Amino acid sequence: MVRFNAKLLMQTVLLMVITFGLFSISEMVNKVFCATWSVYGTVVDERGIGLSDVLVEAYSSNGAFIDSTRTQSDGYFMLPLENGSYRLCFSKPGYVKVEKSLTVRSNMNISTIVLSRAI
Repeated sequence: MVRFNAKLLMQTVLLMVITFGLFSISEMVNKVFCATWSVYGTVVDERGIGLSDVLVEAYSSNGAFIDSTRTQSDGYFMLPLENGSYRLCFSKPGYVKVEKSLTVRSNMNISTIVLSRAI
């Protein structure tokens, strides 16, 4: 005959609640304070055609370089950034450089960036 041990069951349940509760709190703190999000969009020319190989650089609000990427053949880019304020710089030889300031708190589609030909 199997005996039911209520005390052991309660200890097990309590341990599971504490473990999952701490995991949930840890996930929430990560999302609020340490999360890495995707900032993405498309870079096009004045005719709306996607520009490949555009350098996309991210700088912190104090001007420190953070990260960079290049656009794909269709002009699409994606840059992982943590919560914070940034200045993105879009540059390609033969085009006028464009800068955009933004604050990242979640995944962010910055839509379309237009680069004009340099004269």
